[in-house]
Amino acid sequence: MRAEISPGYSKRNQKSYTCVQMVLDRRNLPFPSQQKIGEYLGLVTPDSGEKMPAAGWGIRIDKRKFSLTNFFRQSNLPLREELFQPEDLGDFVPYFIADNLKQGNDLMAIFRFGALYDVNHLYGHASLVQAINKDKVSLLNPYDRVQKVYLERLVDSISQHKNGKNMLGGLWVISSDN
Repeated sequence: MRAEISPGYSKRNQKSYTCVQMVLDRRNLPFPSQQKIGEYLGLVTPDSGEKMPAAGWGIRIDKRKFSLTNFFRQSNLPLREELFQPEDLGDFVPYFIADNLKQGNDLMAIFRFGALYDVNHLYGHASLVQAINKDKVSLLNPYDRVQKVYLERLVDSISQHKNGKNMLGGLWVISSDN
C-alpha cells in the first residue's frame, strides 16, 4: 500500500495551526494571517491569560465553535472536514489513509505528541499526513520536518490523546465541498 498527496505541501516553518495554511496553500485558496486562523480555531497560548485547556496549549478544533468546518464557512472556503477515529476504522486505517490521499483529500492527524515521539510531552500536536508506504506514514510537522513514523504508533498516539472519555485526537479529512 503506497500513496502520497499530490500536489505536495509548501512547508511553512511556524505554528501548529500552520497545517491549515498549508492545506489552503496546496489547494490555491486564499487564507488569512496565522493570527486570524488561530482566532477562528480557538487558539489558547500561555500568554493569552486563559487557563490551559485539557488538550494543552494550541487550537481547539475538537470544540464545535472552533471547528474547521466553521472556519471554512466563515472564510467562504469551499471545503469541509470530517473527523474519524482510528479505532472506528479498525484494520482499514491504512486503506483509509491511502484512499483519501489518492483522492486528493488532506489528512490532519492530531495525536498525543509524547506517545508518538517518546518524549515527556502529554499534550496534543497536529501534523499533515503526506504519504503512506506499507506500515510507515510520512507526517509533515509544521515546525520541524517530514517525519516517518510507524502507522501502529500513530494510531496509538491518536487514541491516547483524550481527556477522560472525550477524544481529542483523530484524523480530520479535509475535502472539497462539492
